[in-house]
Order: sequence, then structure tokens, then C-alpha cells
Amino acid sequence: MKRLALLVCALFAALALLTAYVWVNHLAAPGPVEQVRFTAQDGTALVGDLYLPAGEGPYPAMVALLGSGPEVSNDLTYRAHAVAFARRGISVLIYD
Repeated sequence: MKRLALLVCALFAALALLTAYVWVNHLAAPGPVEQVRFTAQDGTALVGDLYLPAGEGPYPAMVALLGSGPEVSNDLTYRAHAVAFARRGISVLIYD
């Protein structure tokens, strides 16, 4: 029973380390992430996150059209894509 408890603890520790590795290497933005607010042509208020590369601009930019709703900017897959472009020198806007 003691061995099983140690094995479970070791597995949780390994999972925590893997999570930290993924965060640092794939989800941490290289530059600032700014929250932006703007109004659509029909008057709808929109909020998004602008992922900027590290260093001085100007940068090429893209708008990621990923769907709608707050789950978009909170989804780790979309954030990982934005970070990947920002690491390559392209600013990315993801909006709800």
C-alpha cells in the first residue's frame, strides 16, 4: 500500500512538472499581451487579447477568426497558436 501511495505521488509530481514545462515553453507569451476593446460596425462591443512579439515594433499583424464567446480567448489551443505566431514576430489579435 505504501508503494502504491509513493507511485501515485510520483505520478502527480511528474504531471505537475509536465504542466509547468508546457506552460513555460508553449503558452508563455514572448512579449506583452494587451486587452483591447473595440466596437463592431453594428455597435456590438468586442473585447480581445493582442499578443505582441518581444522587442520593438512595428510588427506584421493578424486577426485570428476563431469563433465567438469567452471560451475562445480562454482556450489553451487558441492561446498556444497566438503565442507561436508572436514568437515568430507576428502580433495576433484574438477577440470574443
